[in-house]
Amino acid sequence: MAKVLYQEMLRKKLSPSVVTYFVLIHGHAKVGRLQQAFQYSGEMEKRDIRPNVMTCNALLHGICKAGEIDEAYRYFRKMEEDGIPPNKYSYTMLINKNSDLGKWEEVVELYREMLDKEIEPDAYTHWALFKHLDKDHASREVEFLEKILRS
Repeated sequence: MAKVLYQEMLRKKLSPSVVTYFVLIHGHAKVGRLQQAFQYSGEMEKRDIRPNVMTCNALLHGICKAGEIDEAYRYFRKMEEDGIPPNKYSYTMLINKNSDLGKWEEVVELYREMLDKEIEPDAYTHWALFKHLDKDHASREVEFLEKILRS
């Protein structure tokens, strides 16, 4: 439906906005159609429409959901290079995916970076930090918690 409305906008010579592209990008990324999401991102660029952090986060979410952690990091750093500072949602997505993958050092590093930039974590960030820690790995859990508390 959104695609049909978008095509109708173009046919009527109406200019799509960052919000228009966010809806299209978010919709495609959410259901795993990253190629289409990135096509719309490319169209934004061609039209000289600067993405906002929400649009970037929609793409980042899709990349993380697809399990492409290396690509997610590249995109995350590209956001920074392009002058679009990642927010708590950007960091939480990477923390969550790294937690899913058991990459605890990366989780701690991202959490520290987030705090260093004075980006306040929320309940979901903390859930992403601790969701995979359990009593079967108590020593690892204690070590992990100590690292976070020292940060």
